[in-house]
Amino acid sequence: MIEFIAILVLIFSFFGILVFLISKVPILLKFPKKGKIDFNFEIFQRLNQKLRSYFSERFLEKSLLRFKILALKTENKIGFWLERLRQKNQLNKREDHYWEELERAKKNRLK
Repeated sequence: MIEFIAILVLIFSFFGILVFLISKVPILLKFPKKGKIDFNFEIFQRLNQKLRSYFSERFLEKSLLRFKILALKTENKIGFWLERLRQKNQLNKREDHYWEELERAKKNRLK
């Protein structure tokens, strides 16, 4: 059912584009093939360069900031894991001494 609806949407979209193009072709044919446009592109080129440099610098700044935050979060998480491992190791060491003390106490009782 979903595929059928998708096919219908595709067909109607295609026909809509076709009708739009057919209605606009006569208007486009009325325009001259080569028209002279008096535009000062130099201003737009300078503006475009300034905007690109600003947005590229801004994008770079944001990207580096996000990377720094990600690195700090990762470092914090790794530190937390290391602390847990250290605590587990200390508990294991205490338990080892506990069993050794029990064995010593047992030997002392037997003597």
